[in-house]
Amino acid sequence: MVLVEVPPVAHAQSATAPRIQITVFADCGHCPYIESSDRFNEVVMQFLSEEYS
Repeated sequence: MVLVEVPPVAHAQSATAPRIQITVFADCGHCPYIESSDRFNEVVMQFLSEEYS
């Protein structure tokens, strides 16, 4: 089992930006838009469709 810790800054930002969404990509480094592009695009499109529908 891999434990992933969300950086504290993400939690701080979510307090001031209520629409923020944190998504952790397992087995991915610093570039999820490259390393997991299909999943990244799904997450972004889902967020945008909810936000602008």
